[in-house]
Amino acid sequence: MCGIAGLIARVDEAAVRRALDAMAHRGPDDEGVFIDPSGVVLGHRRLAVVDLSPTGRQPMSSDDGLVTIVFNGEIYDHGALRERLDRGRFRGTSDTEVLLRGYERWGIDGLLARIDGMFAFAIWDGRRSELHLARDGFGKKPLYLSKLARGFAFASTLPAILQLRGDTPEVDGAALVELLTLTYVSGGSCIAAGVEKLAPGTRLTVRADGTTDAARFFVPRLGPFETRSDADWVDAIDEALGRAVARRLVADVPVAAFLSGGLDSSLVVAKMASLGARVRTIAMGFEDESIDERPHARAVADAFGTDHTEIVLSPDALSILPELVHRSGEPLADHALLPTYLLAREAKAHATVVLTGDGGDELFGGYESYRAVALGSLASRLPVGAVASRLAAIDSTSIRRLASRLELIAAYSEKGATGYVVDPLGRRGFRHRLDELLSPAFAASLAGRDPDRDQHAAHLRGLGLGPVDRAMNVDLTTQLPDDFLVKLDVATMAHGVEARSPLLDRELFELARVIPASTKLGRGRTKHLLRLLAARTLPRAIARRPKRGFSPDTGRFLLRDGGAQAIHTLLLSRGGLDERFVRRSAVARILDEHVGGARDHGQRILALLVADVFLRLFVDRTLAPTDDLRRFAADLPR
Repeated sequence: MCGIAGLIARVDEAAVRRALDAMAHRGPDDEGVFIDPSGVVLGHRRLAVVDLSPTGRQPMSSDDGLVTIVFNGEIYDHGALRERLDRGRFRGTSDTEVLLRGYERWGIDGLLARIDGMFAFAIWDGRRSELHLARDGFGKKPLYLSKLARGFAFASTLPAILQLRGDTPEVDGAALVELLTLTYVSGGSCIAAGVEKLAPGTRLTVRADGTTDAARFFVPRLGPFETRSDADWVDAIDEALGRAVARRLVADVPVAAFLSGGLDSSLVVAKMASLGARVRTIAMGFEDESIDERPHARAVADAFGTDHTEIVLSPDALSILPELVHRSGEPLADHALLPTYLLAREAKAHATVVLTGDGGDELFGGYESYRAVALGSLASRLPVGAVASRLAAIDSTSIRRLASRLELIAAYSEKGATGYVVDPLGRRGFRHRLDELLSPAFAASLAGRDPDRDQHAAHLRGLGLGPVDRAMNVDLTTQLPDDFLVKLDVATMAHGVEARSPLLDRELFELARVIPASTKLGRGRTKHLLRLLAARTLPRAIARRPKRGFSPDTGRFLLRDGGAQAIHTLLLSRGGLDERFVRRSAVARILDEHVGGARDHGQRILALLVADVFLRLFVDRTLAPTDDLRRFAADLPR
C-alpha cells in the first residue's frame, strides 16, 4: 500500500517530490523517483507489506529499463500469476514485479483481465511512449488526474496532485453541492476544478503526444440470477469467504482485524481463526453505552480466542478536524470517518494490515433501504406516508422508530421505478434544504446540475433488474466507492495501515451477483444468507443482532467543550464556506435548531464544517493542519 504520483510530457522532478511529501503518510517506509528524459517522471511512497527487501522498491523497471511501474495496492493472486510467468526471471517476491512481468507478457488489457486485487497503478512503456493508468473495479484505491497546460498529472491524493498543478484550486460548485447533499463528492467529480478521478474498473492510456484512450474493464453489475436452496448458497459463501480471507492474510508484516461485533467483521474473524493462526482483533467503543459495541466484539473475540485490544474513544472532533480534512484531501462528511481515523491510529501499534467487513451490506442485502424498496414497490397504492406522519407524533421511542421506517418505505413507494437515491428523506445532508441554504448567486451558477445524477445513471444501468437489485447496483457503483471505501482508505492510510476487505473479493462478488434479492432478503430480514452462515459459526447473540452502523453521535462530539461557540463563530465568519456559497441566515438557523435541541443536524453541521475547513486549508490558506479549530475560531474577527 503506497502513494503514487507522476507527470507526462513535463519533466519536473521537484514538483513530483513535493507531491510525494504531501502524501508521506501513505508510504512512510521509502521514497523513489524515476525520470525518463523523454518527458516522464514517476514517484512512489512505499508502505512495505510484501517483500520488505530492496527488491520490492519502487519505481520498478524492467530488465532493459524501458518499462517502469509505480503501484498502490495489493494483488491477491500474485502467487498464482507468478507460476504462470517465468519464475527464473524474478528478482524478488513482490506483487509489483508480477504486474511488471505480466505487462511485458500480456500487455495492459491482458494484465487487467488476469489480476485480482485492489490497485491503482501507472506503467510507463518507453518503447511505445505510453503511460497506462488503471484502478481496481470496486474503487478501493484512489487515483486523481489532471490535464495541465503542458502535460498530464496523476496522484493518489488531491493534495499531491495540487502540488503537481502548482496552483490554488478553484472550487467546483457542483461538487460542493454534492458534498452538502450526499456528504461525499460522487463519481469522477472533484471539489477542485480541473481535477477528476479515474473511474473504478477503468484503464486510461496517455500518450506523449497528448492523446488519450480510456476503456472500462470491469463494472460490478448484479445478475443474471440463479436458483439454489439456501443451504447451497450458504455452503458456497462459506467456502468462497474462506478463500478470500486466506488470500488477504498473505503479508510480511503483522495482520489484524477491525472487529465491531457486527455480522460482517465477526464472520471475517471467524474465518481467520479457522485458518489456524492466532488472530489479533481491535475494537473501538464509546463512553456512551447506547452506541458502545465493545461487549459484542468481546463476545466474538472470546469465542475465537483472539488477541483482543479494546480502545475507548471520546473524540474531540474540533481539535483534530483540520488534520483529518488535510489527510482526506477531498472533503468527506461521513460521520464514521473520525472514529475510523482514530481507530486506525491506535491500530498501527498492533499491525500494519487490517481486515475489515466492508462490502457485506452492498453484496448481501444489509441495508434497511433495501427492505424499504421491496415494501415500497408493494405499497405504492397505500397511504403509508400519512400513517407515518400520524405515528411520528406519538411520544414513544418504539412507535417513532416504526414511523421512521414507514417514512422510508413511503419515500421509495413514491419513486416507484423512476429512481433510487441514498438518503431520500434528507436526514444526512441538505437534500431538501438546498434552496434555503445556498446563496442565490452560487445557486444560479450551478445551472441546474443534479447532485444525484450519478445515482440516477446507475439506476438506469440496472434496467431489467427488479427494484431491490437495482438499488443494490446503485450502492455498489456510487456510495460504496465514493464514500465508504474512500473513508476506509483515508482513515487507514493516514497512519500507514493497509485495509483489506475480504467481502469485496472478486470470487465472492461473482457468487453474490447471481443470488436473487428475494433470497438475500429471505424471511423478510436483511442479509438472510449471512445470518444463516453466522448461525453455524458465531455466538448466537451475534448471529441474531440487527444491523447497526458505526454511528457515533456526531452532534454531541461537535458541541462538547465549547464546540458550539467555536462552530458558530467559524461558520458565520468571513472566509471558508461564507456568503460566497451559503446564506449566513440559513446556517445560523440550523445551528440554533441543533444547539436548542429542536432538531438533530449533527451530520449536516459536520458537512458544513468539513467544507469550511477544506476551503480554509486549500483555497484561502488561512488554516494549518495542526490548528485546533477552537483556538482558530477564537482569533477570528466577530
